Amino acid sequence: MKNTIIFLITSMVFFLFSCEKEENVEELFSNYGRVKFCFLNREGKDLINIEKIETYPVSFIGDFKKLDKNEVNKTFDILYRDSVYQYRGNEIKFDKINKHYYWKGYMHAGDNKDKGYNNYVHIGDDIDTITIKITPSNEPCYGGVYVNNPCVYVSEIYYNGTKVYSDGRLSKKLKPKYVDIIKTNGNTEVKLVE
Repeated sequence: MKNTIIFLITSMVFFLFSCEKEENVEELFSNYGRVKFCFLNREGKDLINIEKIETYPVSFIGDFKKLDKNEVNKTFDILYRDSVYQYRGNEIKFDKINKHYYWKGYMHAGDNKDKGYNNYVHIGDDIDTITIKITPSNEPCYGGVYVNNPCVYVSEIYYNGTKVYSDGRLSKKLKPKYVDIIKTNGNTEVKLVE
């Protein structure tokens, strides 16, 4: 009897953790790290000013909500010995090699592999589009993304229609170290940097 009770409790705990994980499936992934975005002006200077919160890129779906300074959490990355600014699943760090701030944002992959899923990023006065395309996989899900239970992998990322990431399944390999988003008078140019 004691073994049966222990088994039931263990099963319930396992079930609860499984349910909790499944409820968060739609959140998909945060701080998408395969692509770093640097926002620059035509002269190559950062549009992200760490002292001015209104210059922080903010990813969103649905309606955009202005960022409040109380939402920003400044931490210290011991490995890289640098500050990290985190807010709403977004992250800003300084790249010491390229001498620019870069941004990684919270993204959703959706569940339509053919069409892709649009995420939006508010930077300055502009709203840009980041499209995520996924590929289903029968392989183990280590490093993959769960969308309604099957394992999928992010196969392509587009910034305002320009492909900035590819895993090689749908096109040639495209893995830049970071992507420059150059903005002038409402125009956006996407530059891949290797």
